[in-house]
Amino acid sequence: KEIPRSTRAPALASGRIEKVAMPGKTSVSVLIGQPSGLQHHDTDYLACTLATSVFGSGFFSARLLDIIRNREGLTYGIGASLRADTFSDGSWAIKGTFAPELLEKGLASTQRELRRLFGEGVTAEELANFKVTLAGAHKVGLSTTSGLASALLSALQRGYGPEWLDEYPTRLQAIDLEQVNASLRKRLDPERMHTVLAGSLP
Repeated sequence: KEIPRSTRAPALASGRIEKVAMPGKTSVSVLIGQPSGLQHHDTDYLACTLATSVFGSGFFSARLLDIIRNREGLTYGIGASLRADTFSDGSWAIKGTFAPELLEKGLASTQRELRRLFGEGVTAEELANFKVTLAGAHKVGLSTTSGLASALLSALQRGYGPEWLDEYPTRLQAIDLEQVNASLRKRLDPERMHTVLAGSLP
């Protein structure tokens, strides 16, 4: 039986900040995001996935980890991801954790890198590197029985056949730089993202 598709989430009209004070919490959790308008079967989904991975995947070559954690030392951890898009159009979000005394600098650096991503886009070198990285991670994930089963389930839930597991690296390679940056600017808007701060707020 086919799972019914939900309606598209409306675009945000403007940005806003929500603060949740949690006395005694030794850090501040930060979430910055908005609806992506993307479902996994949309034609530009992989292009937006590549742009998001360059910006904030869990790999240390991603911009957020490389710059804000490694070079500037402002965060315990930070990343960006597309999520919740298997059965409905999902969200795009940056998630990070900061010490209270570094929150202001950390937020400023995060916003600076977010605007730089939209202003300059992904570079050809970054795209080439992350095509290799994502394809490699996909293949490694299939090396165990549980990883293979999980990948098959995800493919079937998203409306693909088992052949998707073999096709994924080839589809990544087929995406060009123009498609990646066009999808990024089509789907997201840094000026309309909502920010939530939760923890020991300075």
